[in-house]
Amino acid sequence: MKLIIDTINIENLKNLDTIIFLVGIIITFTFILFKIFTKEEIAQENELDYYSRHNFPINEEKNATKKKS
Repeated sequence: MKLIIDTINIENLKNLDTIIFLVGIIITFTFILFKIFTKEEIAQENELDYYSRHNFPINEEKNATKKKS
């Protein structure tokens, strides 16, 4: 049985650490960017969910009925 540590050259450990570190940073920044750009959509969905759950008219519908009367 061959262990993983036996297949990795000790000379390449610095390169491997650098690659793992860079991949971690890329994943972290990607996650942060997705969080920043999807915040607005989530806020709108939550507002609609609240009104639909309690059978309240949406704010746009309230404003439209006020303008008609």
